[in-house]
Amino acid sequence: MDPAPVPELVEARWFSHRAQKFYEVSLPMPEAFSETVAEWFEDYPTPKYGHYFIVGFSGKGEALAWWRASCQDCQGDEDSGFAAAVIEALPADAAEGDPSGYEAQVQHYIDRGIIPGPSR
Repeated sequence: MDPAPVPELVEARWFSHRAQKFYEVSLPMPEAFSETVAEWFEDYPTPKYGHYFIVGFSGKGEALAWWRASCQDCQGDEDSGFAAAVIEALPADAAEGDPSGYEAQVQHYIDRGIIPGPSR
């Protein structure tokens, strides 16, 4: 099975509970990323391996992305897959937005110790 076309750019917007603000960023894929993904699909073929493009967001306004291939039913010494960074800690821009809709949820997370209080 051939991989789906790889995007050249991924755009993201999120709310940081820690900083109490919205962020947005455009994540350009590395040069020759399509070729790299094609090699990963060849080295870790489906359906034995599941392939995942994952984007993460930090409370400090950074985005990162990585690729993961996981074996669906490997046993013993079989290769279980890999994870590779695609974009590391790309700073985002502060974006417009009203954080008041998140106040109760944020306070609940702070009270339970799940996240630190907002940085001021």
